Amino acid sequence: MNRISLIVRYFLNDRLKEYEKIVAFALQKKYKVTSLRGFIEDLEKGNLSKNFLILRHDIDHRCKATKIMLKKYNVTASFYFRKSTFDFKLMKEIEAYGSEASLHFETIVDFVRANNIKN
Repeated sequence: MNRISLIVRYFLNDRLKEYEKIVAFALQKKYKVTSLRGFIEDLEKGNLSKNFLILRHDIDHRCKATKIMLKKYNVTASFYFRKSTFDFKLMKEIEAYGSEASLHFETIVDFVRANNIKN
């Protein structure tokens, strides 16, 4: 596969159907489907389910799929935004829904470097 085909496949690849199958399968099998924060909270409370699925999403580009993944499947997830996709309003909506919204790691590293933070 050439480079152009890979780029087109990456940006046009609608994986919502695949995502829906994974979430539906996990729920059918009685998995606890949760965000990373939800998993840690359950772990701290001793409420850890034997079967669990932690959902995390890198928001690499702005798209409608983020809102669909947030609400359609009635599960919580972790959403990690990049500097180029930062959307405070959407992040507040994600948090209000009960999911987790944060910055992707390299965005935090860029901030630390730009502000000469040492510790």
